Amino acid sequence: MERRSFARELKLEAVHLRAAHPMARKHRYGVARVPPATLGREFERNMGSAIILNAATEKRHGMGKPPAWAIVLGLVLLGAIVWIASTALLIIFMGTLIGVALDAGASRLARLLGGHRPSALAVVILVVSALVIGALSWGGTTLVMQFGQIVDVIDTQGSKMIDTIEGTGLQLNGGDGFDIRSLMPNVSALAGGATNAIFSLFGVIGNIVIAVALGIFFAVEPKIYKNGLVSLFVKQRRRRISDVLGKAAAALRWWLLGQGIAMLAIFFLTYVLLLLIGMPYALLLAAQAGVLEFIPMLGPAVAGVVFIIAGFAIGPHMALWAVGVYALLQVVEGNVLQPVVQEQAVRLPAAFSLSFQLLMGALFGMLGIMLAVPIAAAGKVLFEELYIKDVVGGAWTDG
Repeated sequence: MERRSFARELKLEAVHLRAAHPMARKHRYGVARVPPATLGREFERNMGSAIILNAATEKRHGMGKPPAWAIVLGLVLLGAIVWIASTALLIIFMGTLIGVALDAGASRLARLLGGHRPSALAVVILVVSALVIGALSWGGTTLVMQFGQIVDVIDTQGSKMIDTIEGTGLQLNGGDGFDIRSLMPNVSALAGGATNAIFSLFGVIGNIVIAVALGIFFAVEPKIYKNGLVSLFVKQRRRRISDVLGKAAAALRWWLLGQGIAMLAIFFLTYVLLLLIGMPYALLLAAQAGVLEFIPMLGPAVAGVVFIIAGFAIGPHMALWAVGVYALLQVVEGNVLQPVVQEQAVRLPAAFSLSFQLLMGALFGMLGIMLAVPIAAAGKVLFEELYIKDVVGGAWTDG
């Protein structure tokens, strides 16, 4: 159908511009009555004349390929817009992730129960909301209390560490203006910044609310947004673009599913292990380990450092136990969780993931680090499909 429609458009354009068409001349009713089969057989002949005619028209009206300076200027303006609106774009992408997750849950529930998709989406939203509210009601007060306590512990342990180093005879503030403290984390700023963190938390909560609202809107009518995006491309590429966007959405769904399972598993496993060794603040430490699992590689490392610092509040032996818990968690994650839960997800090389996280963190801060891996997963699908396959003819494999 697309070939016949395209041939008909070419023929109509040729007639309007007084181009000769043999079948149109022979039939008294004009091109509209030319049989579709004939259009299909004469497509190649008409294509050649139409391309020549279009090229002449573009040349006469000054149309054609844009100059190089216009392309460079467009790329610079696009980069400036992305840089200025980076926070908004990242929040929109976060909303897209939430929408993909809600849409996947609603579609699966509708297929299982044979129900109406909007009703299934409403059920999914209510269940997720109930789980979040229940979790906060169960451990919210404990988490708030333990947060203040663990900030004091970090401040105290940091001061003890500095005193211990100075007690060995090593001058932290050496001569010639060199201060070894500059190589260490600013513990006072970390603890003293708790008040600033509380105030900035309102901004974070606001961004989360916006992202959740966007996710719900995306999940209610996903086809409207997808069709609108696909409509920006030329007609001959729309089917291909639609298929590639579907693959990118599938990659995000599998990644979110895998990370969600991993986050829950790490939370429960960490909580049990910390209770077994008698670690204080077990609920808070397990919660932050589960949340930080969303950020591959960097997140678990940060969680491990917090384990060890909290262990020093009891003594060196508890810090060693914390190291053992962290090592066990890494073994379970690397050899059990990731191979199982991310089996269907897009595989990203470890060096590429870490490098992209560092780059996104340097450019866009913590929000960039949090969303770096899902952005890379979706971007990998788009790059491989639209450039590697469609432009250069496929990936290169050496040996």
